[in-house]
Amino acid sequence: MKVNNVLNHLNHIEATFPVKHWKLEGIDVWPIIRLKLYFYLTRLDLNLPEDISTGSVRKKYLLIIKNHIKYFFLLLNPSARKNAIQADALFLADPSYVELSNKLYQRFCDPVIEEIAKKGISEFTLTLLKDLQKPLETPAFFTALSQELIFDWAKIRQKLGLNSFKLSSLAGWDDFIAYILKIQDISQPLSLEIIESDLFVFKDLIRYYRKILKAVKPKCAFVVSYYDNGLNNMAYIYACKTMSIPTIDLQHGTINDLHAAYGRWTHLPSIGYNTLPDYFACWDKASADCINSWASKYKGHHKALVFGNRFMQVIASEKSSAFKCYFKKMELQYQPEKNILLTLQVECGFPNLLKEALLFSPRSYFWWIRFHPMMTDAEKLVAINIISEIKDLNYNIDEVSDAILYSVLPHIDIHVTLNSSVVQEALQFGVPSIVCDQTGYEYYKKEIESGIAYEARDLDDILKFLACINPQRQMPEYIPSNSFYKEIGLL
Repeated sequence: MKVNNVLNHLNHIEATFPVKHWKLEGIDVWPIIRLKLYFYLTRLDLNLPEDISTGSVRKKYLLIIKNHIKYFFLLLNPSARKNAIQADALFLADPSYVELSNKLYQRFCDPVIEEIAKKGISEFTLTLLKDLQKPLETPAFFTALSQELIFDWAKIRQKLGLNSFKLSSLAGWDDFIAYILKIQDISQPLSLEIIESDLFVFKDLIRYYRKILKAVKPKCAFVVSYYDNGLNNMAYIYACKTMSIPTIDLQHGTINDLHAAYGRWTHLPSIGYNTLPDYFACWDKASADCINSWASKYKGHHKALVFGNRFMQVIASEKSSAFKCYFKKMELQYQPEKNILLTLQVECGFPNLLKEALLFSPRSYFWWIRFHPMMTDAEKLVAINIISEIKDLNYNIDEVSDAILYSVLPHIDIHVTLNSSVVQEALQFGVPSIVCDQTGYEYYKKEIESGIAYEARDLDDILKFLACINPQRQMPEYIPSNSFYKEIGLL
């Protein structure tokens, strides 16, 4: 289903059904249901990999035992904090770590942590990382083992019939279900029992985070991607709300009107939702405007602030990097007319249009073909086999895929993608993007209309844009932060 159509359905639901009043044990559940529906309906046409839950019982339990052992040994690592300690700011970091100076650097949290440390503000970091090959830049409290135990214990209690969450008790629920079944138009609709099951775990996660919050006593709490990692991050948000601790979502990717976590919310309660963050720290004004276009109507209970992309500024200010040295070597060897970044994506395969672009583009171009960090080995192998069959193509995969994106973008002339969020990040460096699929046309409609991104419907479009685009490279703007920290209560 087209993304815009999904958002239209969600807005119709918000206008028709009393979703803003839907509470179970004090928890606002519509944000949870809204995002479940959004990701389900926009992914219906994808052939997703088989989940472990569909395997044998023996296989599932062996995996559980293996994970528990692995997570236990994580706690013995020198980078692991053993106990929660009092701090001004609490961070919940997702697994988005990169290697810098032989340590793992959290792309979204560590730049903020470094900045607030200079202002005398202390931190305590929780990490969702489940594997550790190198020491962390910022020592963190590993939550993986506790969360696994919480999920396992909740499943046992559910099997005993102890789940108290019944969505059918919500006003207008039956009519809502009838509408969902109608718009899905598929043989296997989204199971609402799954949402009830998730909410049962949600309660235990709330208790877990409240214990940590009582020990840390933070003035505010940061999170990367508030809606991600099952319901874990939203439980963290809700736990903070119950203790009157301001919450801040750190932007991690594209924010626009077609992303249901950030865009086109309607008919909210007058005091906002207790499962949404208080503040959104945005990379730029366009992202903040997207959120504030709806949030400003609700007395400041949700508010977007322009904060800048701190990690981008850290990397862009580096005098040298391994990729920069490699790029200079390739420049001398090939002397390319243009350097083109092609970003591949998870679960999108290698569309024929992209293959044709590589096949028929001038051999004076150099293609930097970057795998998404979450692509499977099988997906990468498919792409490598296709690319290797194209004769005389000047390209690189390994170095550009391993490099930090913001080390790559200063050297790029044009970015080509289906619908990657790199479109927004590339623009910070003055790099225009060619967008090549329907989702991308919808996601980046404003950028396309303003002439800073280009809509390619076929091969001729791609070749035309590659030939005529003349980028003007620039370095990202630094945005002062004191007003931001004052707003959230840290200064």
